Amino acid sequence: MNKSNLKKEIKKKLDELDVKVGKIRNTQIDADDEAKWDYDHYSGLLSKLEEALKLFENKELVPKKLDEYGDPVISEKGILKLLNEWHEETSEDDDE
Repeated sequence: MNKSNLKKEIKKKLDELDVKVGKIRNTQIDADDEAKWDYDHYSGLLSKLEEALKLFENKELVPKKLDEYGDPVISEKGILKLLNEWHEETSEDDDE
């Protein structure tokens, strides 16, 4: 992936993460408020956390299927994979 497309993909993922983290921040957590000690409240929070964490994971095209190098076939790269590629690209530029 070229540097420009990589930058767009990273920005898109980070924007999605920002929205999801904003929803998490809006969840009221107050240990002193017994009214908020209910399953639905914290189940909703857990769901929001899971959605945010999924952005960091690679989505595999076919689970357990490997490419010719023994790596999983990835249909969508997660934030960490994209950031690693960005680091590699910018490191190569510095070496030149």
